[in-house]
Amino acid sequence: MKLSFTTCEKFKPRYFSFLGVLAGLLMVQACSRPLSPEASCNFVQNSQYQRISWKTDKVSLQIDSSVPAEFVSSVEAAAEVWNTKLGRKIITVVKTGSAGTAGSASKDNVSKVYWKNSWDANKPNEQARTTVYWQGSRIYEADVQVNAKNFTYFKTGDQLDVSKVHIESLLVH
Repeated sequence: MKLSFTTCEKFKPRYFSFLGVLAGLLMVQACSRPLSPEASCNFVQNSQYQRISWKTDKVSLQIDSSVPAEFVSSVEAAAEVWNTKLGRKIITVVKTGSAGTAGSASKDNVSKVYWKNSWDANKPNEQARTTVYWQGSRIYEADVQVNAKNFTYFKTGDQLDVSKVHIESLLVH
């Protein structure tokens, strides 16, 4: 196809419009203010050193069916401690399934507490592990896995046993 001068004239307005849009996008990118790094305060931070947080008024925390029934109230009590400290109810605890079916933490948009009878052999001193998923600086999921292989737990109201871990305190932490 041979382009004549008159054919090129037809494309000139589109060409300059395209260049204008491209220049505008480059200016926005170049002129946008960079995020100021925040002190970590021992919080997880994103790649721009911004602390991540829920940025919502409602967090649903499910209790996996692997959590023994005797510890369900401890999960609820730990959530209530957070709600009290925040001054409003943000965390709602939801029970799921029947006892004995061990689930596993996964990136599924569901925040859940799991009771794990198997644990990473290289990390036997971990009492629990929280996996947090986020986008930008907003958390959208957090899974808590409790190490039931290497530790035994007690709940509030039980006799103090220094060989066991207070589950509510662990979950509040």
